[in-house]
Amino acid sequence: MLRSLPFRLKLFTLAACALVALAAALTMIQDRLVLKVLEAQFESRAAAARPILQAALAAPLAERDFATIQAIITESVNAGSFAHMVLLDAGGQPVAAAGWNVARDGTPQYQGRPLAMPDGDSRMVYETPVSLAGQRLGTVHFGMSLAPIEAAHAALVTGGVVAAILCVALMVPVVELGSRWLFRPLKRLEAAAAAIRGGDYDTPLDPRALRATVAREGGGDEIARLGSTFIAMAGAMRERLEALSASEARQRALLEEARLREALLRTAKEQAEVATRAKSEFLANMSHEVRTPLNGILGMAQILAASELNEADREAVQVILDSGNLLLGIINDILDISRLESGRVKIEVASVDTVPMLSQPLSALAAAALRKGVGWTVELAPDLPRQVMADRMRVAQVLVNLAGNAVKFTESGQIRIRARWLQLPAGGRLRVEVADTGIGIPRESWPQLFERFAQAEMSTTRRYGGSGLGLAISRQLVELMDGRIGFDSQPGQGSTFWFELPLGLPALARMEAAGGRRVLVVEALPSHRTAASALLRQLDHAVTTVGDGKAAEAALRDQAFDVVMLDLDGPEGWETASRLLGMTKGQARVPIIGTAEQPDTALRERCGAAGLAGLLGKPMRLRDLHPAIQTAVAEAAAR
Repeated sequence: MLRSLPFRLKLFTLAACALVALAAALTMIQDRLVLKVLEAQFESRAAAARPILQAALAAPLAERDFATIQAIITESVNAGSFAHMVLLDAGGQPVAAAGWNVARDGTPQYQGRPLAMPDGDSRMVYETPVSLAGQRLGTVHFGMSLAPIEAAHAALVTGGVVAAILCVALMVPVVELGSRWLFRPLKRLEAAAAAIRGGDYDTPLDPRALRATVAREGGGDEIARLGSTFIAMAGAMRERLEALSASEARQRALLEEARLREALLRTAKEQAEVATRAKSEFLANMSHEVRTPLNGILGMAQILAASELNEADREAVQVILDSGNLLLGIINDILDISRLESGRVKIEVASVDTVPMLSQPLSALAAAALRKGVGWTVELAPDLPRQVMADRMRVAQVLVNLAGNAVKFTESGQIRIRARWLQLPAGGRLRVEVADTGIGIPRESWPQLFERFAQAEMSTTRRYGGSGLGLAISRQLVELMDGRIGFDSQPGQGSTFWFELPLGLPALARMEAAGGRRVLVVEALPSHRTAASALLRQLDHAVTTVGDGKAAEAALRDQAFDVVMLDLDGPEGWETASRLLGMTKGQARVPIIGTAEQPDTALRERCGAAGLAGLLGKPMRLRDLHPAIQTAVAEAAAR
């Protein structure tokens, strides 16, 4: 409630309270002084009355003149000198009394404090002995009324109250006039604050007048300093508002610029996506166009290499195989770089046998090393787990890239490949090292060694060939598998490349292989059918080949097959897959393994969604055919 009162009323209330308190204090002090004086007068009168009473009452009391004694006492009380008097003889018996009812009130006794009488009066009681010639005759008790002191006290209090009321009454106009004079600057401050609240920062206060007041009064009072501070605050607020307005203008300009840049970036992104899609489509089309005849060449070359040939023909076939595989590797490297750039390469982790994963991809490179007269050693640590969770194809790709470089750049000496297992609480790390005694790498070439299209020197490309993409692809694949890759090299002494991969351990046991399956191959190109048939027969499978979906349907109706291998790159690949899957619906379904030139993650997911049992890349290899067929057959039997 007090907070809501006007400041002027608060000031008046404080002043009134101060005046009342002052009047009360002065009244109390005056009252105390007056009472002290009156009390001293009482004591003086009592002291003066003692010898008079002694002299007046001694002789009559000695003569036992009680009439005279009573007359003296009565006259003294009636004259107003005393409020009461009581004379006691030497034995303490009352002799005479006036103003005191001895029968009712007893004998008065001396005490240091006022005595309250039944009629409401207050008295101070004194006593004095009465003696004659040294002989004590009795005691006189006399009382003096405190009515004068109480009357003086009441008059002083009444005067103090009247003075306080008069002071408060006189203070009203004084405070009103003074407050108007004092609050005039505050009202100007209030008006200026209201103007600023309304957005007008050009305060109506006069800075020069305030500065003159401050200078004239030696620093000015608090209100003058408050006004000066208020003007400074208003100026600072105006400057900050102007700075804020300028900042908002700059921000609007920056936002507009950012929107323009965002639009340009969006347009550039869309153009880049269009260019990336066009590049991917071009690479896919070119890959199909180049790899289709190349698959036929390599397939037929594998068949010729397995047949009985004379030495010259065998060397020619080997040249075809080596050149075709080199060309296929370059095409695959370019496609891998394109997929890695677009983020389309996904790591597909599955349970794989550790030793075959590391040894099978190296068989062709071992033969190439032996043909060059270079020693070849593969050391697999005995504590390698039997199976690990890994992407077999990507691990093999990294290993083949490193080992292939070792074979390429080593003319004499040996190549040593070591694999060991670093046990961890959850799984472990597979560390593979490929050491050679080749040409080595100069130290100045180390920083760009894992860059694309980079080799130690330009003469290396001319002498040894290659695209310079293998190490770049290996590094990106290892990083995608959360691993790391590195090397150490000395020019003229050789190099050691290594990579480490964190791998988990599978919960399922290894599935044992079994052969002798009946396989139906559906391929549009005769050369692909011949190559696939030759590879499958090397694995002791019974093979039937057809060229289109209708022939495949007829073959499935006439014969029983354990697995179907279907070319998904053909013009009716997916339609044929749908029809073949529908033929066995409701009975023991024959698993279908798709084949394609670009078996990426998206295609694998589509195969899984369609119900196919697996996907193999072309050209097919023996090391991939066997586990794919056995896994598909085992999963079909388990359903």
